[in-house]
Amino acid sequence: MQFPVWMDPVTNGGTPMTRALGYAGSLVANWVEAHPSGFPPIVLNLTDGESTDGDPTSAAIALASHATADGAVLLFNLHVSGTGGTPVTFPDSDEGLPDTYARLLFQMSNVPALTRIRAEIATLRAQYDGEIKQAESKAQQDRDVLHKQITDERQRLTADRQQRAMETQRKRADLLQRQKRLSRAESERARVTGELGTTRTETRRNLGVRKSFLLTGH
Repeated sequence: MQFPVWMDPVTNGGTPMTRALGYAGSLVANWVEAHPSGFPPIVLNLTDGESTDGDPTSAAIALASHATADGAVLLFNLHVSGTGGTPVTFPDSDEGLPDTYARLLFQMSNVPALTRIRAEIATLRAQYDGEIKQAESKAQQDRDVLHKQITDERQRLTADRQQRAMETQRKRADLLQRQKRLSRAESERARVTGELGTTRTETRRNLGVRKSFLLTGH
């Protein structure tokens, strides 16, 4: 990826920080004029903090005064110290910084812009967390609704199976009763048929006796 390089870093001699920030300010001014609607430039000042050409505060203020429609120029000072200790990243105040050079660099940074960035990050994080919680809550509600639907459907199917089982048992019992009634009816018909046959035989026998009596007289 190709990108413009406005200056080549050179390590030679002292630390003319005032002049360096002034030169960076002229570059930023030209860029802001050419891109008034763009995101404001970010300037990284990497130094040991000991300026050799006077107090650089005014040059830093002038540099940070440039702005686009999207906000002011951001000046970050990266302090390299030989005193050692625990690294400090994005401090909120100059308390606990190792020396006067580090404190000066902190005061030169446009802290309000950093505070705004932190606030925007916190707002985005809160919004993101809120959206996650809202999505999780919605997902839980959907799971609860789905679980209830599944439970209700299972209960309905169970009740339906029980109802069909009861209906099947009732039909079986009714069929058994019909079979018993049919069996009794068949038995009764057989009994009646047998008695009717006996009666017919007895009647025929009696008729035969009477006929013989009429013909023979005895």
